[in-house]
Amino acid sequence: MAKARRYLFLRAWAEGQVVGGCLVMILGGLAALAVFMSWPADLFALVPGEWRARLGLPAAALILLLSLVVGGALVLGGELLLLLRDIHRRLVRMDARDRRRVRDPERSAERRDATARLIPRR
Repeated sequence: MAKARRYLFLRAWAEGQVVGGCLVMILGGLAALAVFMSWPADLFALVPGEWRARLGLPAAALILLLSLVVGGALVLGGELLLLLRDIHRRLVRMDARDRRRVRDPERSAERRDATARLIPRR
């Protein structure tokens, strides 16, 4: 039971990063669409009249680019944590298997052949 709970916080943190990164990218896309379609009223009054038509597309592109960079970094960081956790888990299993082989040399001598485990037992 204790082994099943190992690195549970790390898994939750990594999955939270992946979900958070996806949300950042989706919300950034929606914000870019909202800025491109029409400026919010508060910002609209601050921008001079001749710039209003020219700033919509660059502002939307900048918002979209920043959201993709930040969200992508979160997603990649979370996936990397999950990958490293899986690699660690498999290395621990391989290390335990090697320790068992060192402890019981007569048992490992029975199955030296790689195909021995494929032959049915009698």
